[in-house]
Amino acid sequence: MDTSDGFIYGLDQIQFKGQILGYISEEGLTPGGDAPSTTKIRAAQAGNAVVKNLLTTPGSKTFTGNLIQLNTSALKNIFGGEVDEDTGVYTAPPRDVVQEGSMQINCSSGHVIIAPKVSLTANLANAINLSQTLAVACTFEIMVPDNGSSPWQVYPPGAELPEA
Repeated sequence: MDTSDGFIYGLDQIQFKGQILGYISEEGLTPGGDAPSTTKIRAAQAGNAVVKNLLTTPGSKTFTGNLIQLNTSALKNIFGGEVDEDTGVYTAPPRDVVQEGSMQINCSSGHVIIAPKVSLTANLANAINLSQTLAVACTFEIMVPDNGSSPWQVYPPGAELPEA
């Protein structure tokens, strides 16, 4: 039972494919995506008023944010590529790839948001200077899991989470 005050806030941790990604810039994660679109059905008998709205495109749900803690394991998890075990050097793949996996967002409010299947696209962002750090701009797009189950869930504080 949800006994929280209903406010979901604060980014404590984000995991992708079961790995903690690291620090996200102070803006946190921003929800977005494309709004659903509908077709309005009008009826002459109703004075051409709308009598039904049909969902024509379900839209999309995304979270975007800038990863600012760029250790080599996070770079590999986000971009693909390889990390040399001896030197620690990260080598990007020859082509950009779309990564897929699960995402879990742990919030300071105690809420946990889980999306079993997301696609992750990423690109370098920010500047390299004394007032900014190089970042990776990440877009996590929530997708329907292969088994057709719910694409995302919000667990209230203290709720039992599913096993990974």
